[in-house]
Amino acid sequence: MAITSSASSANVLSRVDNSVEFICFGGETWPHHAPVLFPAICRHPDDTITVDGRPHRLGHHGFLRDFEFSVVSHADDEVVLRATDTAETHSQYPFSFVVDIAYRAVPTGFQVDFIVTNSGSDPMPYGLGWHPAFRRTNDDRPSVTWEEAPEHVHRVRENLLTETIHPPPHHGSVWPADASQFSAGGLICPVPVSSSVRCRLGGGRSVEMSWRGFDHLTLWSPPTGEGTSCRSAGDADLLCVEPWRGLPARADWTGEESDRVDLAKLNPGDSAAHTVRCTLSVSDTH
Repeated sequence: MAITSSASSANVLSRVDNSVEFICFGGETWPHHAPVLFPAICRHPDDTITVDGRPHRLGHHGFLRDFEFSVVSHADDEVVLRATDTAETHSQYPFSFVVDIAYRAVPTGFQVDFIVTNSGSDPMPYGLGWHPAFRRTNDDRPSVTWEEAPEHVHRVRENLLTETIHPPPHHGSVWPADASQFSAGGLICPVPVSSSVRCRLGGGRSVEMSWRGFDHLTLWSPPTGEGTSCRSAGDADLLCVEPWRGLPARADWTGEESDRVDLAKLNPGDSAAHTVRCTLSVSDTH
């Protein structure tokens, strides 16, 4: 197995098992690999947060997906990357923070550890998400199998959370995951009980994802059409399986960021750990 990551945006660029690539390299619609979402997931109304009565412009998914991380340490099987606040991040999100991300290769896959620290003097609200895009083959009946399926799902409109709570799109623990399942957008699934899913990606590939420190799992594909294929991936496109701590802001939200009940919050000097582990497998029989 081999894992490739980048200090620029802390993306997992590649994950190969038995010469089979699992991470989608993206295209025009998805020019990413596996970005980190912080301190926001999706958007805020007018792309603006309010802190102590003052507005701050904060873009889609925050700023870490385009951040230049520093390398804390690296070895043959692990790299630790770090993001810290800057004058530019303070203009968008007026909090002091340290985010350490450790990518570790393990015999059957890889693990990602996120440590978020409030290095400032004020309580710090934040959202955190990991947004990996896995290669999916739609003509090979891809699916997601839940440990325990969610009882409802949320959706977004223009990347803002809608008020409507939706029933799950399928009965039982096995959900189809081909591109047609996401014509109305992503499925934001609360995971108070489940701590893992198994994703059958097609082409003999599957990934089992488990997590700690996250409260939602989102399944998403870009709209079908131009630019959705994985580069150099033949007939594959992508399925995003995203652990989230927190939610997108509601479309009608006008309050203080610290008043949002969905976000994680850290007191000064405190840290929180969030972990994702992916077990990869490749079979000869599809």
